[in-house]
Amino acid sequence: MSFLDRVRLLSDRARLKAGFVGGRLRAKWIGFSRYGVDIDNATWIGPGCTVRCAPGGRIILRGASLGRDVVLGAAAGATLIVGDARLSRSVLVSARQSVRICDGVSIGDHVSIRDHDHVYSPGTGVARHEWTCASVEICENAWLGSHVVVTKGVTVGARSVAAAGAVVVRSVMPGTVVGGVPARMLSVKAR
Repeated sequence: MSFLDRVRLLSDRARLKAGFVGGRLRAKWIGFSRYGVDIDNATWIGPGCTVRCAPGGRIILRGASLGRDVVLGAAAGATLIVGDARLSRSVLVSARQSVRICDGVSIGDHVSIRDHDHVYSPGTGVARHEWTCASVEICENAWLGSHVVVTKGVTVGARSVAAAGAVVVRSVMPGTVVGGVPARMLSVKAR
């Protein structure tokens, strides 16, 4: 199978599916910046990864390392930026407004980061195509353990840790360890 067969772009959804070539695929081999997706040559993309960007959306990868089966998505008008961060197996990051993952961030397996929720009211239930959105930022050198869920409007401060299985619904102060459902402060790390 040729390299071009391994990387397919569908122009209507700007979807990238990358397979492994000799263990890892370097983004510079892909060599593209189109359909709202901008990947630099220091980014590593693992097998089965999916990058979806709707028309008018923007996904920027700057030195990121994406493990197996990572899914990144940006809706129309949304921005998703991943700096020099490590995303482990089966991480899902979905943006309808803005998600930023800064340099030095480590994200464990099966983590979900979303900047939106469905609109819900007791009278009508869930509105299928309506969303409430608020920006999400994971600051420098933060660590999200396995199976963490980060919801809309959250900022995880620099050098913070979210313990495995935490559901982060409020912003986390820098240098803090949080855990639980919903996540609460467990300790403050020494600076």
